[in-house]
Amino acid sequence: MTIPGYDSSWIILGPLVPSILVSIFNLYHLLSSRALRQALNNHVIILLLCCGLVYEVTLGILYVYLNQTGVVPLQLQTPAFCYIWALLNSSIYIIIYLLMAWAAFERHILVFHTNWFGTNRKRLLFHYTPLALCIIWPLFFYTITLFIIPCSVRLSYTSNTCGLYSCVTQARWSALFDSIGHYMMPTFLIVIFSVALFVRVLYKRYRVRGQIEWKNYQKMAFQLFPISIIYIVLQFTWVLMYAAYSAGVSRSVGYSFYTDIRAFSTWTVLFTPFATVISLPEFVKKCQQLIFFWRPQRAVHPQAFTVNRQNNNQTEKF
Repeated sequence: MTIPGYDSSWIILGPLVPSILVSIFNLYHLLSSRALRQALNNHVIILLLCCGLVYEVTLGILYVYLNQTGVVPLQLQTPAFCYIWALLNSSIYIIIYLLMAWAAFERHILVFHTNWFGTNRKRLLFHYTPLALCIIWPLFFYTITLFIIPCSVRLSYTSNTCGLYSCVTQARWSALFDSIGHYMMPTFLIVIFSVALFVRVLYKRYRVRGQIEWKNYQKMAFQLFPISIIYIVLQFTWVLMYAAYSAGVSRSVGYSFYTDIRAFSTWTVLFTPFATVISLPEFVKKCQQLIFFWRPQRAVHPQAFTVNRQNNNQTEKF
C-alpha cells in the first residue's frame, strides 16, 4: 500500500529536528578540535554532515510544508526560487551519494595504503581532488540541464521543484545518465566497497591481532560502517528494484513495496548524523563527563586527627 503524501511528510518531519541538532553537535565536535579537523578520514564525514544539514534546513522543511499545505509559500513563488530549488534538489542527493561512495573507497586507501597520502602532492591528487569533484560535478551537470539546455516547462507552485525536474527527464540522455550514473552506480559502489572493507578488516584483524598501530586503523575503518549499513538497508533496496524494473521486470512485482521503501530513502540523509555520532572519537568518554558534571558531587571535608608528642606532653590537632 502506497504511503499517502501527508504521512510521507511525517516520515521526514519525525527525525528532522533531532537530526539537525545532532548534525550541529557532530560538526562542532569535529571542527572545534584541530586534530580531528585535520584528520583525513574526517574530511568526507564533515562534508556529508554539511550537505545533510543543508538538505535538512532547506529541502526537508520545504518538502514537509509543501505536502501539508499543497502549495509553495507565497513569498517564494518566483521563477528564480524555483530554479534554485530545482538545482539544489537535484544536486544535493547526488553530492551526498558520490561523497559516500568515495568515502567507502577511500577508506581502503587510508587503512591499507597510507603511503598514497604521504606527501602534499599525493594528498591533493588522491584526497582533495576527488572530494572537490564529488561536489562540483553534480552542480555542473544540473546547471547545464536546468539553465542552459532549452526546456519549456510551465512552473507549478503546487509541485515539487515547481515541476522543473521534468527538464532533467525530458532529454533521454540526461534521464539515462541521471538514473544510472547518479543513483544506481554510486549505490552499488557503496555496497561493494563497504562489504569489501569489512571483509578485509576482519581478515587483517586476525593476522595482526594485538598491534596498537593496527587498532587505530581498525577504528578508522569501523567509523564508516554504521553509515554504510544505513545506505545498504534504505538505499540499496529500492535502487536494486529500480534496476530490475529498468531491466524489464514487470512493475506489478513488488511495486507497492518499492514505493514505500523509496519514501524512506530520505532517512539515509536524516540518520547519517546519528550513525556518525556513534563513532565520534572519545564520544562515550565525553558523555560520561557530561553526566558526571551535572551529577551533584559530595563535599569532602578534611577529618581532624590528633598527634601526641610524648616529649613535651602536648597534643596537636591537624
